[in-house]
Amino acid sequence: MRKFLGIVFLPLLLLGCATSYPLDLFKISENSLQLRSLQTRIFDTLDEEKIITASAEALQDIGFTIDNSETKLGFMLGIKDVDATQKGQVVGAVFLDILSAAAGVSSNYYGQADAVQKVKASIIIKSSNDEKQTAVRITFQRLVWNKMGLLSRVESIKDEEMYQAFFEKLSKSVFLEEHKI
Repeated sequence: MRKFLGIVFLPLLLLGCATSYPLDLFKISENSLQLRSLQTRIFDTLDEEKIITASAEALQDIGFTIDNSETKLGFMLGIKDVDATQKGQVVGAVFLDILSAAAGVSSNYYGQADAVQKVKASIIIKSSNDEKQTAVRITFQRLVWNKMGLLSRVESIKDEEMYQAFFEKLSKSVFLEEHKI
């Protein structure tokens, strides 16, 4: 009888654990298409080596160090260390720690304040043989550590000016590479 109940109820139990996903799970939002157009530029050349060299130079011009590159795959990763300390955040954290101490409660808001961050730039370079063009897509991400040395945030950067600054440098670098200047 136990085996029979197990055979009948086990599939029902497993069906109860099944997770359903929303129907629009893989639908691309308008924001993601806008972000992709912000992150991508097309260059009228099939010379990927020239674009890779120019991309590395553009990253270095805006303060990044090339951390990893796989030129055969058209991938490059740049990293830049940036101070994440914000005076207002530190003052607020110290104030809350003082209030907590006055109330006899232990706290460490100061330790949770932002201290350092790494900004990562990932570049993908892809040629389109039929159109004789090369697409460059860059994404920026920041990783923030607090004063206790713990990773507190990882987030994509969607700052339009940052992307424009990179592509302006890249365009100039491509021009210089093309004219051997």
